[in-house]
Amino acid sequence: MIRPKGPFFFFNRNPWLLAILLSLGSMGALSAQENLVLTVVPFKTQAEQAYAYLGESFSETLSTKLVGVRGIKLYERSQFSQIADELKLEASQKEFFDQDTVSRIGKVVSIDYMLMGSATLAGSNLSCSVRLVNVNSGKAVLAQEFRGTYPRDLFSLQDEAALAIAKTLTVKLSDLELRKLTKRPTQDLDAFGLYNSSLVSKDDKQRISLLEKAVERDPAFLQAWNLLADLYETAGRIDVARGAYEHILEADPEDYRATYNLALLDLDQGAPDKAVPLLQRCLELKGEDPDVLYHLGLAHEFGASGRRFDTGCDVQTAKTFYERARAANPKHREALYALGVVCANLSQSASDPQDQLALITESREALVAYRDMYPDSPQAEEVNANISLLESAEKELKEYLQAP
Repeated sequence: MIRPKGPFFFFNRNPWLLAILLSLGSMGALSAQENLVLTVVPFKTQAEQAYAYLGESFSETLSTKLVGVRGIKLYERSQFSQIADELKLEASQKEFFDQDTVSRIGKVVSIDYMLMGSATLAGSNLSCSVRLVNVNSGKAVLAQEFRGTYPRDLFSLQDEAALAIAKTLTVKLSDLELRKLTKRPTQDLDAFGLYNSSLVSKDDKQRISLLEKAVERDPAFLQAWNLLADLYETAGRIDVARGAYEHILEADPEDYRATYNLALLDLDQGAPDKAVPLLQRCLELKGEDPDVLYHLGLAHEFGASGRRFDTGCDVQTAKTFYERARAANPKHREALYALGVVCANLSQSASDPQDQLALITESREALVAYRDMYPDSPQAEEVNANISLLESAEKELKEYLQAP
């Protein structure tokens, strides 16, 4: 989830200070280079209508298995869909991976690999074709088919595919990660059937009802609980969503998806003090994830009143987290945008002109990077105006410092 943002505007306060008007919506062991970013495109299904869920079931289950693996960051499907819409990409798997499209995607998002595939059911014969594509080269690094009998081999095929992907990405799995990667989501096939039916339903109320029945049959079915918690939050049932996430974390304190989403829920509800330890836990589980670092920066912008940049906020710490997010992903649009804001904010309170100049320069550089990567951003007009003001302030400060 990416938090909404609105326009901001800088204006001159004196020859070398900028005041800021904001109207914005509501240390891991791995280095950034060790994190591979993967996005999963919904799998296609070739089967009778009664089994239309199979492709989505494979892609959702593989996403759930891989999201907890240290060294792999999943680029959220909703975020990728937004990028696809912005780039006007055709919603077909072939179009996603031609050389021109790969080049266009690579210019705006830091995705290393894309996973696509299909599930085919003919009688009781089940097969899953998996294709893992390197975004930089556009070439497939894994193209493999997994075969078995339905429903007996459904879970084992998902396990085999997940292990093959991790092996191809040369991710070293701990014993715990290996157990999780090959763990069946549920032992109850009826519960799994309800879960699968929820994946193809277009009605969120029906999806919630199906998932509630699934977890009633198997309270330990955490994959279903995670999806159910997300749907509760989308429906505005915040307390119920919180209870679902807490249930997951009570059963598995290392469930990354629930930890991260509960942190975002707390941020949305104006409780950054609750969000911060959860986000720190995410860093412990997965290392320098740029989205986690960005949201840690955002959490430190809030003061005791619940308002941004109010008494009690820690803008310097926010800046540090935004810088780490940018280091982990130089194309992280929210981190670039936020870094420009906080540096300008900090320049107001800096007493030394050299410090003020450094902050204004960093603010300008972050916003220029944001503008150059996202020229069609809704904030483009404001960003360009702010860059001009920052350039003027930077020039004035340099002249002041060079004056005899």
